[in-house]
Amino acid sequence: MSLGNVKAAVGAGPQATRTVKILIVEDHKVVAEGLQSLIAQEADLEVVGLASTVADAGRLGRECRPDVLLVDFRLPDGNGAEAVSAVRRAAPKVRALFLSAVESPAALMAALQVGARGYLLKANAAKEVVSAVRRVAAGEMLISASDLAALIGEKGEQTHLIDTLTRREREVLRLMAEGLDNHTLALRLGVEYGTARSHVRNLIAKLEVHNRMQAVMRAVQLGLIEPESAGLPHLD
Repeated sequence: MSLGNVKAAVGAGPQATRTVKILIVEDHKVVAEGLQSLIAQEADLEVVGLASTVADAGRLGRECRPDVLLVDFRLPDGNGAEAVSAVRRAAPKVRALFLSAVESPAALMAALQVGARGYLLKANAAKEVVSAVRRVAAGEMLISASDLAALIGEKGEQTHLIDTLTRREREVLRLMAEGLDNHTLALRLGVEYGTARSHVRNLIAKLEVHNRMQAVMRAVQLGLIEPESAGLPHLD
């Protein structure tokens, strides 16, 4: 399912009756400061802290007690879902709005599982974030019920597919993502070349793809491999 129709729909959101306190959790300094600058122009919104890690988010959550958590999905010491959980220990009513550079169903599902109200792509954040923050603060859910139902259905299919993969096959996938050819893969696994090649062929069949590259991309989509670690698989 494309995430194009799951992006947060933004418009002229309701104005808050008091200043909305926002904690930004983003490990890229330029992005964090850019978001802060955008929000600072709004009289009804206030950035009360900038965090770059899950640990920082937990600490600042205790100090600032934010109303809205504007959180990157991928952080150096974890992910945005973990950051939300850390902040909620001090501010249980905080509402989470996720930012991501990647259109990942697995990431979106993880965000929803911790009660995210919206999921914005960073490419659109500059034009959407202010309105989205206001709407989330007002209690709106920026993901429609129909889109959520479709995502849950897709997640069920993905979970079934993941469950069919053995521990060894998941290990092979991670090694494929490093770009290893079958000979090197066999050495790393401590098996014969033919066994390594069989593992790769079985994975391609199970994932219903046509080659190693597609297998790695499918593994990223399923959340088995982080996008940052997915290299270019050798084509043998």
